[in-house]
Amino acid sequence: MDFCNEQIFLRKSGRVRKSTWNNWQEGMRTNFSLPIFIDVSKEVFEELPDTFTELRKVMAENYSTDPKEWK
Repeated sequence: MDFCNEQIFLRKSGRVRKSTWNNWQEGMRTNFSLPIFIDVSKEVFEELPDTFTELRKVMAENYSTDPKEWK
């Protein structure tokens, strides 16, 4: 999960191309659809409600967002 946040940060700061970001985002969608990731992320989000806010946003926007355009 921390790795995903790092990927989001890199895109948000303009350090990776949009095509790379789209590949990463698709990987997030694939991984977070696996039962183990569903269970772990649910537990982490419940226990640490103020963490991984960027990842939560990507997930809430159904993995079709661009952090570089966030305000």
